[in-house]
Amino acid sequence: MTSEIYYSSHGPFPEPGSWRPLIICDVDEVVLGFVSGLELWLSPRGWRLARDSYALNGNIRDSNGIEAPAAKVEELIAEFFAECANDLTPLPGALDALNLLATYGDVIFLTNLPANSATARRANLDRLGLTHPLVVNEGPKGPALARLVSKVSAPVAFLDDSPEHIISAIKDAPDISTIHLVPDAGFRRHLTAIEGVGLFTGDWRQAVRFILAQINAGNSH
Repeated sequence: MTSEIYYSSHGPFPEPGSWRPLIICDVDEVVLGFVSGLELWLSPRGWRLARDSYALNGNIRDSNGIEAPAAKVEELIAEFFAECANDLTPLPGALDALNLLATYGDVIFLTNLPANSATARRANLDRLGLTHPLVVNEGPKGPALARLVSKVSAPVAFLDDSPEHIISAIKDAPDISTIHLVPDAGFRRHLTAIEGVGLFTGDWRQAVRFILAQINAGNSH
């Protein structure tokens, strides 16, 4: 299972081994620096990114501090992905963490981004040596998670920065361990631990310790 692109809305899905632990990982702002990349991209275009809430709407503002309308935010994000999906840098600790976790189990990336940016995203990950399968999703991630883990008997961990996707995972794939990983402290301060989440953190090292503990606990049974 290496260097492939799959789509949750159609076609085949990756088939992880049933007895090997599985780590399912979001990409933007979990593995790759979406926030820092977006800030750099916005600045020369006359926009800046605030952190007054956990959202992009309301936080993208012009040089006078005026919020961009929702339609403009959507347009800017689409342009950013089109131009930068192949050029984001890894977040601190992400590469070492994933390389270590890959020695204990299978890794699959599960990301929401425009389908026309999937090839660029695949190239970005491959260039960093992250050749694990990439699943491009639409909407809440719970249904895709349930499909991915349906034949897996080993421990499964899911990492994401979005409260929406963590809640969806807890609802639709309740047997997996959820890690709500939000590296950006400015956005993380607006969040609290979600009921049922396994771990809420901004630190990849803490996430790795938690996942390995879950794997070890599962292997001892």
